[in-house]
Amino acid sequence: MLRQFPNFNILRYVLMKYCWLTFFLFIWLDGFGQYKFTGEVDIQHVGKPVFLSLVEDYRKSKRVYMDQIIQQTEVDSNGVFYFEGSFLSEENRIYRIHMDNCSSSEKKSHFLRACEDTQSLLFIGNNRDTIAMPLGYQEQAFCQIISTNTASGKILEAELLKESMIFDIESSDGETARHLKYQKWLEKFQDFGIKSQEPLVELYNFNFLSERSSETYAAFVKDRESSGYYSELLMRLVETYPKAVFTKQYLDEEFLESPLAEKPHKKAGKFSWRLAIRLISLVVLIGMIVFFFKMRKKRISFLDQFENLSPREKSILNSILNKKTNKEIASELFISVSTVKTHINNIYKKLGVRSREEIQMRYKG
Repeated sequence: MLRQFPNFNILRYVLMKYCWLTFFLFIWLDGFGQYKFTGEVDIQHVGKPVFLSLVEDYRKSKRVYMDQIIQQTEVDSNGVFYFEGSFLSEENRIYRIHMDNCSSSEKKSHFLRACEDTQSLLFIGNNRDTIAMPLGYQEQAFCQIISTNTASGKILEAELLKESMIFDIESSDGETARHLKYQKWLEKFQDFGIKSQEPLVELYNFNFLSERSSETYAAFVKDRESSGYYSELLMRLVETYPKAVFTKQYLDEEFLESPLAEKPHKKAGKFSWRLAIRLISLVVLIGMIVFFFKMRKKRISFLDQFENLSPREKSILNSILNKKTNKEIASELFISVSTVKTHINNIYKKLGVRSREEIQMRYKG
């Protein structure tokens, strides 16, 4: 039917044009992250404020801090709240959703604005996540997570592990049995963190186990003197979150809290192999981190240079890597030897090399 119109070709062009425009607009919008966190609470909390906080300092994950709050919403008439937007980090971070049950008059008497009657939930998320927090057993809020991010509920699982530890310790007879169990649970938390494949979970556990006021602190100090786990955690943090605040925080703490810094009262001149090994390990670790970033930067530079080559130059570069002569390359590509030489000179300039041997060395890996 459309062919009966005299301007059919023009009409078809316009339809196709805007069809492709719509398609690419959809792809473009889909490439941008947008988070959506939803939750349910008891209907009696309708109209009350709910807060979303970003917990960058893992030492401040125990309670609510006002300077951590980044977004606020209210419970709607169905007992549901929503947080959505596109300004969160594309990397995983620890977030908290909380709501206090105090009245406006009671809030005025709060010390440091902290409310003892608070419901909260810590979870891991990023700018692309859709996370739901439905009511759990017996209509309890903030105790269940359904997420597109497999790491989101790991902190909640760590809390359940903590409750199991407390029950186990309290059922122990005698201090000796308690100390042995602390060491056992320390290893369980470390193993759980590693299996989660999320260093943020390990940081959360580390904060709990290494707290000076915690019953686990003595076992933690003893474990730190002999275990390589803490240096390995640093490597995982540097590899996954190289620029994050908490990575630098842990790096500083790992050095400051080491036996080298903890025991300044030792007599001068008394040599300790343990301290020497600890110091050497720290230097090697820092060296490995620096080397890792240098190699990563160098590899990116090589790839950028390679992408600047024309298709013909890439083909000749491949032949050079296969150790073919100029004559063999010319024969394969049906061009003259002088043209091959011209292309090779251009390749040298773009890659910043001076010889075939240098190309072999740089691109062999």
